[in-house]
Amino acid sequence: MLAIFVACNCGQRSLIAQAIGREINTPAVGISFETAVAKWGRGIATFFSINNQVSATKALKQLGWQPQATMSLLEDIVQINKA
Repeated sequence: MLAIFVACNCGQRSLIAQAIGREINTPAVGISFETAVAKWGRGIATFFSINNQVSATKALKQLGWQPQATMSLLEDIVQINKA
């Protein structure tokens, strides 16, 4: 069975994995950190479990960046699969 493994069941990352899974008819499976370590090793499991929050505030203020996106990442995932 093909599956998308998510090394945590947390917030946006889980939603993104589930959206991708729906679009490619593959389940998104949340696994514990310990299971991820057993599957991929501590380094990769740690990398996939890091929950970095990002913000465009610095780019908006310092660079004058004005985003042009008209849809969210989740909406974009659905659109890509329809193309």
